[in-house]
Amino acid sequence: MSKKKDTVSVIVRPSRTLMNRLAALAEKYGRESANQVIVEIAQLYIDAWVELEDAHRKNHKLQWERMREVLKLPMLPQEAEVEPDIKPTAHGRKK
Repeated sequence: MSKKKDTVSVIVRPSRTLMNRLAALAEKYGRESANQVIVEIAQLYIDAWVELEDAHRKNHKLQWERMREVLKLPMLPQEAEVEPDIKPTAHGRKK
C-alpha cells in the first residue's frame, strides 16, 4: 500500500518580482522550489499573522465603540446642557 501525501493544490498568482525573489531564496537556502519556500514561510508565520489580525480587529472594534460614544455627544451648542446660572453669549462664550 502506498501512502498518499496530505497536501492540497492551490493556485496563487503572485507578482513576477515576488516569484523571482522566492526562487532566488530557494536556490540560496537549498530548497527544492519557490513553492517550498512559500509553504515553509506560511507554516512558520501563520500564528503570528493570526495574532496580528486579531489585534487589528480588536483595535478597530475599540475605535468604533469610542466613535459611537463621541457621536452621542451634542453636536451643536444649543443641544448642550447649559448650567442655569451661566448663560452663553452671542459668541458662545460664557459670562
